[in-house]
Amino acid sequence: MRIAIDIDATITAYPVFFRILTAALAGDHEIHIVTDRNPALDEATRNLLADLDIRYHHLAITPDKHAYILDHDIEVLFDDTDRYYQHLPESVAVFKCRQHYNFDFDTGRWYYTDATGRPAPTQE
Repeated sequence: MRIAIDIDATITAYPVFFRILTAALAGDHEIHIVTDRNPALDEATRNLLADLDIRYHHLAITPDKHAYILDHDIEVLFDDTDRYYQHLPESVAVFKCRQHYNFDFDTGRWYYTDATGRPAPTQE
């Protein structure tokens, strides 16, 4: 299985979880760290991942996560930002990480924009 994980507000928000997850999966599955950081931060990014003890096989610094995920047949994605995965095929399992800007912790409701969501149909 090929798994992609975002860094900022995903790994950095839940570093212990992703340290354990990547350690458990890296032996049998392909881990891709996919971020849209500035490419000049490549070394700093690798150092951060090492400091957090994140295991991975590939680091992709790209503004086009969507294309990377499709081009590398990624099957599972962990990310916090809707726009990166809203047009991915149904075959890609997406795990959205909650953050103050995408989830209202007081009301327990997700934030979205007209570009990334719509209200669910009323169920009666």
